[in-house]
Amino acid sequence: MQQYDTVIIGAGPSGLECAYDLAKAGQQVLVLDKNSDAISNDSSIGHKTCAGGITEKVLDLIPENIYEIGFNNVYINVKGRKTKFFKKSPKITTIDRVKYSQYLIDKAKEAGAEIRTETRVSQIRESSVITDGKEIAFRHLVGADGSLSIVRKYLGLKTEKKGMAFHYLVNKNFSDLEYFLDADLFSTGYAWIFPHDEFTSIGAYADIKDISPQMLKKNFQKWLNKKDIDVSGAQFYAAQIPYDYKGHKFEKIYLAGDAAGFASGLTGEGIYAAIISGKDIAGLILDKGYRTDGIDDLLRTKKAQEYLLNIFRHSGPLKNIEYNIIVSLLKINSTKKVLANILR
Repeated sequence: MQQYDTVIIGAGPSGLECAYDLAKAGQQVLVLDKNSDAISNDSSIGHKTCAGGITEKVLDLIPENIYEIGFNNVYINVKGRKTKFFKKSPKITTIDRVKYSQYLIDKAKEAGAEIRTETRVSQIRESSVITDGKEIAFRHLVGADGSLSIVRKYLGLKTEKKGMAFHYLVNKNFSDLEYFLDADLFSTGYAWIFPHDEFTSIGAYADIKDISPQMLKKNFQKWLNKKDIDVSGAQFYAAQIPYDYKGHKFEKIYLAGDAAGFASGLTGEGIYAAIISGKDIAGLILDKGYRTDGIDDLLRTKKAQEYLLNIFRHSGPLKNIEYNIIVSLLKINSTKKVLANILR
């Protein structure tokens, strides 16, 4: 039987950042992922339902050659009312998710981690996993396997809080990065237009507690038609985004990223949370006394975001009015920083 210090299931940002830090510290690390590492393959690592935009807090964590377009101007539309936000340095930068995934894979491998793709874990035992009929032993197990985490399922953790996201990769250039808030169409969620170098991500996200996935998709299509956006021939992706955090350390088993529910229930954003949780979990594995300051900060932000989400949820027909108030407050210096930290 093969044995490793740490087995990580999932080769997304959380799993690969964790693998890199552990391997760099001298651990024997194995990363298992059911997807292919072939960049051209739609089911490869890096292809997922994601607008592909990062805010300023993430820029220092991702190399510049992964950046695509930096936006100094960001537009927020509330039921047709358009507001422009400007900053000298880019507020949001789009990235190439596939190129980013390849960078993380290469970095983890160079540090000494072993990565096996197209490898599905069929069973988890107390100190081992079964994959392709073979048993692999571990001292530590990290579940970084996303919204349908087999590790989370093994731990018996239910997932009740989750959002739904749809997006198209449209082969058309759009000049502006925009958010669209319309409670009549997206309830507590929103639609987006995020331009990239070779395509534009156009999508919608909302909590399934507030609007069913079927209705969200229907309303998203209605919005696309109203905006005269042609998605025929465009690649389409859909995914659930769990944000039901119930812990990240369970003796020698850990959960990171979406598997732990670190994503934002308010916005669906999860790249930053994936990176930070992966790194903090590596720190915990290497040192039992490690302070998870990054995760603690994530949880504080999640709490504030979910409080705001609940306000919107119980506002009924007043949601669009509240959205306009939030947008107005983002223009005032005394309230902008507080709200920006919650919405980040």
